[in-house]
Amino acid sequence: MSYSINEFLLFLKEKIESTEIEEKYLNSTNSYNGFEKLFSDLTKELNLKNITITENYGHHFPDIDIFINNVKYGIELKSRTDGSWMNNGGSVFESISSQDYHEIFLLFGTINKKKNEKNYKVDFAPYWSVTENIKVTHKPRYFINMNTKKSIFEKKEDYDKIRLMTETEKNNYVQKILKENTNKPQWYITENEEILPTLIKDLEKSKIHELIAEMLILFPNDLLKTIGPQEKGKSDYTRITKYLISTYFFYSPSTRDLFSAGGKYTYNNVDFPKIIHQFKSHSLKIMDILENQSTDFKELAYKNWSEENIYFKKENILEDYKYLLNHLGKKYLSETLKNAQEKNITNIIF
Repeated sequence: MSYSINEFLLFLKEKIESTEIEEKYLNSTNSYNGFEKLFSDLTKELNLKNITITENYGHHFPDIDIFINNVKYGIELKSRTDGSWMNNGGSVFESISSQDYHEIFLLFGTINKKKNEKNYKVDFAPYWSVTENIKVTHKPRYFINMNTKKSIFEKKEDYDKIRLMTETEKNNYVQKILKENTNKPQWYITENEEILPTLIKDLEKSKIHELIAEMLILFPNDLLKTIGPQEKGKSDYTRITKYLISTYFFYSPSTRDLFSAGGKYTYNNVDFPKIIHQFKSHSLKIMDILENQSTDFKELAYKNWSEENIYFKKENILEDYKYLLNHLGKKYLSETLKNAQEKNITNIIF
C-alpha cells in the first residue's frame, strides 16, 4: 500500500493507540525516552514500499527523517505521562541538520500513569501549527499545545522563515514574543533602559515553592552540607543565588531566608538541620518536577549531581535523586541518622 504523509501518521496513531503499554515505554533512559522506544519498536519491522524511516534521537531536530516517494518529511516526537497535551518543544536556536524538509510534523503521545491507563492517546499536526508560545527554561523553547486555538505562527511559511534566520535575527524575534506575553521582565529580554531583576518575595507563593523545590533538586550537595561533630547545617547558597539570577532574573536579598535556614527539625526526638524540613515539605512538588522534567533540566541535574562521583543508572531520575540524597545523608548526617535510628534520609523526606 502506498501512503501519503497524513495517511502514514494516521496509521502510526492507530498502531500506537492499539498497543498495550509496557513499563519500558513510559520511562526515560540516558539515550531516549519511552515513547521514542515505542515508536522505534513499532516501526522497525515495517516494510512499506514507498517509505524510508531514519531515527535521529539525541540533540538532533527533528527526531525522525521520513522519505515518502522521495519527498523528505520530519517527525518530532513528544509525550507526557500525566494525560496532558502540552509540553516544551525544541529550542528556538536549535540547529537543524538540513533545511530540505517538505514539512515537519509533531507526533504527540499522552498517557496518565496515575490513572493506570494502558494505552497512549496520540495526535499529530504540523509542528508550526501547535507552537502556542515561547517560554524560557534554560534557553528559549517553543511551547507545544496540541489543543491550541492560536499558534505564534500564522502559516507554515512564517515558521520556515524563522528556521533560516541568523542567531541575531532569532534573538530579536524571541525578545519580541517574550515582551508580548509577559508583564514581568525576564533575563532574556534586553532593553536600552535598565531592567531590574524581580524580587522573589514579589512572586506568587506557588511560584516561590516551585523555585525552592527546583533548588532542592538541583543543589542538594550544597544544601545538605554540615559542619563539625554535631553535624550542624552549613548550607552554601552561592550557586543557588547565581542560578536564580542567570536563569530567571530573580533575586532575594537573602537566599538563605528562602530555605528558613538555621534552627532545627526534630525527628524521632533527634535534632536535624532545618533544611531537612524543606525537603520533606516540598517532597510532592519535587516528585512532580522530576516526573515531568525537560531534557535540559534533567541534563543540568545530572551534571550537578555528578560532583559526588557516584554511579547513576539514569533509568528513573526520581530513583537516582533518592540514591543521591541517601549518599549525601551518609556523608553529612551519618551520626544524626544513627541517633534517629534511620538508615536512609529518604525515609524521613518521602
